[in-house]
Amino acid sequence: MKKSISLILRVLTLSLLSTSAHDVFGQDIELLQLRRFENVSQTSWRDQIYHFPQFQEGTIIYQTGFKLNEKLKLNYNIYHERMEFLGEEGDTLSIEANKEIKLIEIGSHLFYHDHKSGYYEILSTSSVSLAMQPKFRLGKTEGNDGLLPFETRGAAMACDRYYYKQVSYFFIDVKEQLFKASKASVLKLFPENKSDIRAYLIEKPVDFARKEDVIRLTNYCYQLDEPLPAGKGTERSDVNIVVKLEAGKAFPSGNPKQFYRFPEFQEAKIMWTDNSTSNYSAKMNYNFFTGKMVALNHNADTVEFKQWREAKTINLDGDVFYRDFKEGYMEIILHGPLALAVRNRFTLIDDREILDEAGMTDQANASLVSNGIAVVNYDRMYKLQTTYFFLNTKYQVFEANKLSLFKLLPMDKEAIIDYLNNNSVSFEDKDDLMNLITFCNQLYVK
Repeated sequence: MKKSISLILRVLTLSLLSTSAHDVFGQDIELLQLRRFENVSQTSWRDQIYHFPQFQEGTIIYQTGFKLNEKLKLNYNIYHERMEFLGEEGDTLSIEANKEIKLIEIGSHLFYHDHKSGYYEILSTSSVSLAMQPKFRLGKTEGNDGLLPFETRGAAMACDRYYYKQVSYFFIDVKEQLFKASKASVLKLFPENKSDIRAYLIEKPVDFARKEDVIRLTNYCYQLDEPLPAGKGTERSDVNIVVKLEAGKAFPSGNPKQFYRFPEFQEAKIMWTDNSTSNYSAKMNYNFFTGKMVALNHNADTVEFKQWREAKTINLDGDVFYRDFKEGYMEIILHGPLALAVRNRFTLIDDREILDEAGMTDQANASLVSNGIAVVNYDRMYKLQTTYFFLNTKYQVFEANKLSLFKLLPMDKEAIIDYLNNNSVSFEDKDDLMNLITFCNQLYVK
C-alpha cells in the first residue's frame, strides 16, 4: 500500500424526527428494530452488526510501521463501530482504538484507522485512496413520543429503536486527511485535472452515495493522474526543450533565431479592433521566449509591437495570430465558427525537484515576484510549453478540454460525447484536436 491513503464519503441528510422510513428517505428502506430493553445480541438481525460473516485472520499495523507478528481472528463491528477479535476462550473482545494504530488487516481487506472518526475499509490506493465506512444510523424511535434521545450503543432504553445501514465514502490525501465524497473534494484533490473532471461529471453524473459511481469516478481520476505515454499529453517532446537564462541577462545566449516562430521576419497585415485592416510598416515575428510580437525598425533593431491593444489579429504572411489579454499571443491553426489555436511560449520551471537536481537552488528558493523580474543575479531555467485553445466567433478564448466544448456547443453535447467515446482524443495533440474541431464545426453549421 502506498503512503497516501484516500477515501470518499457521501452522507445522506435526514430529518431524524420523521416517523416513517419512506418519509425520511423518499423510498422504502429496511429498518431494523431493537425493542425496548432488548440487547442487540438478542435480535433476529444480530449477525448483520458485523462487516464480515465470520471472524478472519488478521493483524495490526502501527504508526511506526511495526506489524504485529501475532495473528488474530478479527471482524469489524459496524453497530458498535469498533474492531473486535476472538480471545483464547472464544469470547469476543474489542481492540482499544488508540492513536498508535494505523492499519488493520483482516484477510485480504485493509482498514485505515483515524483516532477521531474510526475505521475505514480501503477500496483502492494511489496518490489519493478510496475507502468506505459502513454504519448503523438511528432512523426513528417509538414509545417516547417519537423524539430521538441521546443514544449510547449497547445500553438498554425504554423505547423501540429503528436502525438502517448506511455506507459512506471518503478520500484520503497524501497527508492522510479525510474528505467526504463530493464534487468539491474531488476537484480539490485533483487540482491539475479540474476541467476534465467537471466534464466527466457532466457526461456521467455521479451519485456519491453509490459504490459503483464513486469507484468509476475514482478510477477515472487515477487515469488522469498517471503519466501519459510518450508523444501524448504532458510527455510532449516540446516539454524537453529547456533553456538556461544566465544571471544578469534578459535573453538566453545562442542564436536568437531559435526563439522565433519564423526563420525570417514576415510582412504583416493587421486587423484592428474597429475591423479595418492595413499593412504594417515593418516586418514582424513572434518571440517564443518573451511571448511577444516584435518588429524590425528602420535600424533593423527588434522592438516590441506597442499597438497590440488596438490590434485584433496579426497576419504574418498567411499565419494568423490573436492576442488575448489574459492568455497572450496564440496562432490560429484551424479557422471556422469554432477555431483552434496554439500558444507556444517559454515558461519558468517551478518544479523544485528538477531545479535542485540542476543546481538551480537560487531559482528554487526565489519568490514568484523575484523570478518574474526580467534580469536577476542568478541563473534561471525555462521550458517551451505548448497549450491549445478554442476560439468562438467573438474571439472568446477557452482552454482546450471537454468542458469547454460542452459550453461552446451545449445543444450538441450528446454528439460530442459519442465522438469522444468512439475516438481516442488527446486534448494536447494537434492532429486529434484538428479532427475534433472539424467534427464540431460540422455540428455548428447544421
